[in-house]
Amino acid sequence: MADTKYHAVYMFKQHAEEMRRETDRTEPVNAKILRRGIIMLDEAQVDDNRIRNICEFAPEDEYLDTMLKEISISREELAGNTAKKSAENEIEIGIRTPMDVASDLFNTRPTADIDGEIALGYNNLWYPTVTPSLTQDPHEENEPWQSKVKVSCGSFELELSYLSVFTGKNEDVSVFENKFDEMTAEATINQLTLHLTAGGSWTIWQGSQDAAPDRIFGRMTFTACIKGFALDRNVDVIVAETDNHFALIRKYVSFDEENVYPAALIANDDPWDEELSEILKHIESS
Repeated sequence: MADTKYHAVYMFKQHAEEMRRETDRTEPVNAKILRRGIIMLDEAQVDDNRIRNICEFAPEDEYLDTMLKEISISREELAGNTAKKSAENEIEIGIRTPMDVASDLFNTRPTADIDGEIALGYNNLWYPTVTPSLTQDPHEENEPWQSKVKVSCGSFELELSYLSVFTGKNEDVSVFENKFDEMTAEATINQLTLHLTAGGSWTIWQGSQDAAPDRIFGRMTFTACIKGFALDRNVDVIVAETDNHFALIRKYVSFDEENVYPAALIANDDPWDEELSEILKHIESS
């Protein structure tokens, strides 16, 4: 039985540069991807566990601008337009189907299943509630702690670590700064080893009303290289590179299983798009 249950809605913008390469004998595919849309979070706290479900819709710009002026938006229609928009990208990015995230109450080592066996995709660490991990003791201001998260990259599973620090409060908002450790994680399958290097930093504004953050913004970079021996030859190839700039702002918009209701955005003539653009501009210039 759930102790608590709530949901949160975020408007987001993402600027990403991606490279994918299947083998050392194929040409790399490069893409610059600009996305904006809606992220919806459902969370239930059951006993000592946090269970989250995250849905993302990044439709065509004109469609999004038009639909946000309506009283309600069909989730099915949003998903259809998002799929149409995604088909234009040479590289798939984002979560095409709802993503589950599970952890203990302190978000220690979150995974994609309650049994802790399925790793989260390395490109999905920027979504709300995936980070930070906390500790049972109250955090002292400006005293960093280390967290770990299991991630997947293709068939490989690895462990990344990052540092978090509580930098103080801004009114009712607690500010957490996070940064990947300067390290390369490794995992081996047969005679091939994947080397995954993570970089970048991100900021989380945590409100006091529930466990969902108010804002997340920052930059994450990843480089995945496979080395080893396959098909009677040595292999040494970079198979993926990511440079992801992102910004999310929580908006008090309601939704149910069938629709999203952006009445609060309409009533307040909410400047969410301008807010996110200014945050991204600051990230990209720093």
